[in-house]
Amino acid sequence: MVVKANKPLVAIQPTGIPEEQFLISDFEIFRDDLATVLYDLTKDNPNVHYVFGEQVSAIRQEKDKTIVDFTNGLLPQSRYDLVVAADGATSRTRALGFGCNVRDGIESYNAWAAYCTIDKDLLNGGNMGEFSVSTPGRRIMLGPDHVKGANRVILMGKNPRNMPERLVPYQEAAKKGDQAMKAYLKQYFEGHGRSAILDAVAEADSLYATECVQVKFPRLYNGNFALVGDAGYSPGPIGTGTTLAITGAYVLAGATTTPPIIKDMQKIPAGFPSLLTPETAFGLWLRDNCFGRFDCHGDSSIPPFAAMCRWLAGVYCIAWARDSYGIPDYEWKG
Repeated sequence: MVVKANKPLVAIQPTGIPEEQFLISDFEIFRDDLATVLYDLTKDNPNVHYVFGEQVSAIRQEKDKTIVDFTNGLLPQSRYDLVVAADGATSRTRALGFGCNVRDGIESYNAWAAYCTIDKDLLNGGNMGEFSVSTPGRRIMLGPDHVKGANRVILMGKNPRNMPERLVPYQEAAKKGDQAMKAYLKQYFEGHGRSAILDAVAEADSLYATECVQVKFPRLYNGNFALVGDAGYSPGPIGTGTTLAITGAYVLAGATTTPPIIKDMQKIPAGFPSLLTPETAFGLWLRDNCFGRFDCHGDSSIPPFAAMCRWLAGVYCIAWARDSYGIPDYEWKG
């Protein structure tokens, strides 16, 4: 639901077609739930060993092995046949493995997003999320959670690409931790409305914030060191990072490569995300008037918005369209 002045402007519904998903999906697995599923499937495997609270301090190649040093002393210096970095778009491990700077290969969209779960149900038990926008380039998304009495929140800021200085306050807050980020969010969204959401975010136990970037690294491996997920090919602000990361890990495990899928999922649709989050008052007026002409419940003489979304998914952004890659079904041996 897109909200204007605390009133619904337009409702965007799922397509209802499993093979054609768009901005609102029929299927969703929360990131922490997905991590739990993958962990539970592997934690008792004798060939898998998890170590938490450790990080890599140095990487070097030695003949057919990769030597890794660690920071916190939980692991000794170790030799590996293959080291895979999967620690996000601004991967420090990537910089160590390739001997480069953290921001090498990064294309910034001068935008950021912050995510958290709040211990309040501001949707009053409903399953229809809310999406509110204000200039310059601010948006707040509120959605249901599977835990009763809780909601999920996403806060985003979008700046003009030619004004990188406007991203600096966010970057400074991100360096200082959760409390500094919460203070920045309160200041950034002043005048936006939705104060109840912002108050709940200030009290949230967890907060994750990230800059919106694409990673276009020239290579995905260096000797026995490889990149997977956002560390190697973050698609940016189009919501396909998890899909691409899992696919990339699956294909790497099967000892094959899939360059086409990376290129396709990094295609940013024209006008996105400014189309949804305008940076000017005129842009916001134009968006609201365009959206307001569509009735997702079929009462309008104009084709339903959901039907238009299905059509756009096929021709506008390949990342939301049908599976075109035929990812192989490997016969794994336990």
